[in-house]
Amino acid sequence: MKNSVLLRRINVFLLLLSLLYTNNLSAQTVTEVVTDFNGYWRSGVRPNTNGVHPNNSHNLVSFTLSGTRFSTGVNDAILTSNGLAFTAGNYKALPITALSVAPTTST
Repeated sequence: MKNSVLLRRINVFLLLLSLLYTNNLSAQTVTEVVTDFNGYWRSGVRPNTNGVHPNNSHNLVSFTLSGTRFSTGVNDAILTSNGLAFTAGNYKALPITALSVAPTTST
């Protein structure tokens, strides 16, 4: 009897502890991207705010997350030549075309 009561209390404690932990988690938002569209394209920076958006034929050069710009390793020279400080990285994209299900417009 004592063991089952103790076990229930421990389970309730662990449940409450996990709820507190997961409530503190939140999604992180990318606040800027830089691509090699037309040589150099940076989101939210004039003249790029003129409504011209990259098509599907360019590479992601960097992204900014929590105030830090991370390069993707595609072409760090673009960032350097445009005076952008960055943390070097090397990321690989998920091969969408290799998936067995065709991408949709919401992919």
